[in-house]
Amino acid sequence: MEERNGKFNKSKWLLVLLSATFAQGTLADTCGTINFSANKVDDKINILEMIGNNGEQVRQPRKYNKVADGTQNYYLAPGVHTLTVNQWVKKEFISNSRNIKRGRVVSNPPTPAQKTMLIDIKVNQEYNLSVQEVNGQSVINIVNSREKICDGDGILAAKKSQSKYLEPKLPEDLESQLRATMNKVANYQKQLGNNVFPHELNAYFGTVLGKSYAQNDTALAVNSVLPFSFADNLNLKAGDLIVSLGKQPIIRSVKSPSLVISEYLGKIPYGENVVVEVIRNGANLTLSNAYIPVVLPDSYYVIGLGSRASDEVISQSSLSAQLKFEYNQLLLAISSYSKYNLKDSQTIILNRNAENNNTAFSLTIDLSSVEIAKQSMLKESKRSEGGESWQERFHKKKRLGSDPNGMPAFQENIATR
Repeated sequence: MEERNGKFNKSKWLLVLLSATFAQGTLADTCGTINFSANKVDDKINILEMIGNNGEQVRQPRKYNKVADGTQNYYLAPGVHTLTVNQWVKKEFISNSRNIKRGRVVSNPPTPAQKTMLIDIKVNQEYNLSVQEVNGQSVINIVNSREKICDGDGILAAKKSQSKYLEPKLPEDLESQLRATMNKVANYQKQLGNNVFPHELNAYFGTVLGKSYAQNDTALAVNSVLPFSFADNLNLKAGDLIVSLGKQPIIRSVKSPSLVISEYLGKIPYGENVVVEVIRNGANLTLSNAYIPVVLPDSYYVIGLGSRASDEVISQSSLSAQLKFEYNQLLLAISSYSKYNLKDSQTIILNRNAENNNTAFSLTIDLSSVEIAKQSMLKESKRSEGGESWQERFHKKKRLGSDPNGMPAFQENIATR
């Protein structure tokens, strides 16, 4: 996901911060079984480790070697599950697990790729999954499925049915965006794309910045501002020159412009004011707003109505950077429209038939996941752990593997790429 740097991977799921919960089942025959097998990716043996189920953290086995050798079974209640998994190079997983067990701290620990996928679990069915290389990217597929009595405990709960579903009629421009984006998703296997932006995209902020410092190395140039982003809410405009962050002037350093902003935001607690001073059309302006990062709602899609197998896995992480960006922008646009026009709706289902050379698809968007994520971020920001910001705690926990399903999901969801 943009895998090698360990970013998770949307929306969404899409995927949110929740306290660790382990749903327990009562009868052994009310579940299905999942396990993972190793496979070569880029000539290295890769393994998979389940870390989240429907936005909740999955309890990890005491013996990490069960994950390493593919003998770890996970037991899931029948129904739809959104799974979060770490994709590791096997040697790196073993080394990292040993260091954690022995309390060793290493300066540059290996970072797994994190993926989300959707799977429909049937009773007494065993699913063996593995990472595969498809069009130069790694995706997760079902290698084999067979009937097998589920004899496990600690059964992970399926998605709860929503009390309110809505299939709205979208305005013409939004409907066109929906059709165009989903057509691209359907055709992706044939048309691999690249990120068209020539500059870095700041995932936390929502800006495309110049790669170099501006105005004699005293400013950051804003080339464009992404719709629905925090930068957009802050009223930043394309062409602005950022000269100060939190009343600290911009001074050239070895850090990239994007990293300068990310580090500033990393010190801002959720809900506190962000203060940015800019030069716009020759005039000095001070922009300020409460730091509430944009969150993408949890979502999943099925291409080709009526053609989905009961055990299909859908992995959004296999999309190209550009297509993932377009898909996320579509989710934000639909969420924004829903917020003001579809009140009290929790889940949107958009079913479209094949017509006029358009593909058939079903897109489900869980709007309630946004508020859950924001409440969880607020809760995290109020926790005090040695004065560290929640972003610093996130990166620390992610490296150590102690909180794998919280902040990584959040990091992917607030991104607009």
